[in-house]
Amino acid sequence: MTTTERPTGSRPSAPPRLAHPSRREEGLAVALVALAAGLLLNTLLGPLVLDVLDYPVSATIENQLIGLELVTVVLVAPSCLVAAGLALRGHRAAGPLAIGPAAYTAYMFVQYVVGPRHTTYGAGVLLHLGLFVLGLATAIAAWGLTTHSDLPTPVAHRRAHAVVLGVLAAFVLSRYAGLVLGSPLTINGFPPSSQPSPRSTGRSSCWTSAS
Repeated sequence: MTTTERPTGSRPSAPPRLAHPSRREEGLAVALVALAAGLLLNTLLGPLVLDVLDYPVSATIENQLIGLELVTVVLVAPSCLVAAGLALRGHRAAGPLAIGPAAYTAYMFVQYVVGPRHTTYGAGVLLHLGLFVLGLATAIAAWGLTTHSDLPTPVAHRRAHAVVLGVLAAFVLSRYAGLVLGSPLTINGFPPSSQPSPRSTGRSSCWTSAS
């Protein structure tokens, strides 16, 4: 009686299973998809495409808005979708990746609301306000899902990042140093009582990002 010997060897290992997303991760994914959709809708209605939304700003600021919309389409909205996909897979990188586009949205759209000199507040302002709230809430949720182990950065790198962030924060806050030091309040070099129109200066009063 003969026996057939089976070839010995290790069986191929099965691919690792993806972690099942928690409810918080699923909620983050939904928020990120909604954020990407809202950003793309704003770009569609803005000066880059349909030019339906009215921005009471100068031509210079409007050109900068077009540049920001290009950044939104090329970088921010895709980052939201990538982070949403990672969240649905239960990947630990979803939280850190989502913080960037969400914080960007919150920072930019609060200026869309309070920066231009609106004479009326229509649907466009409501859209911008909604995107600001959604961006802020998404950033907070993403931060809550991020743990220290998700950011394995060496101590030297953390110190360098802290220095860079400190310099950037000082740059943004420097325009408000006059209020702290007690000097007269000026906006773009003009006292509030003699503010020229945005068209004459080529700038809008509250747009830190465009200064």
